[in-house]
Amino acid sequence: MVFTRNYIAGDATCNDIDAIAPKAGIVLELKKPRSELAQWYPWREDCANYNVIAWIGQQLGWRAITIAYNEDIPHNASLFKEVRCTSPSKRLTFHERRDLFLNDDSSFVRSLRNAFAQL
Repeated sequence: MVFTRNYIAGDATCNDIDAIAPKAGIVLELKKPRSELAQWYPWREDCANYNVIAWIGQQLGWRAITIAYNEDIPHNASLFKEVRCTSPSKRLTFHERRDLFLNDDSSFVRSLRNAFAQL
């Protein structure tokens, strides 16, 4: 973080890409809120991440998806399609929210693929 602040900030946007699914054409931002997922919405503090993920998705013709999950509630996840943030107000928008329940007999990946197909 110190290196980034001292030598890179101002010349580049520094964020990480949490995951990509090239075969599905999806760029993923992963969030681990401690709160109930039904009450959670994307954080304003992560505007730069959401905008970069959306930009990358747009450039590649892929979907930008933010997935929120709580490790204490292992069978739930919330998907947000194309989270974006306006400047300078940092007003968050997204196209769709989908809450998933992942039961023990279905794989997480299969459930996500099904949800992505519907987004």
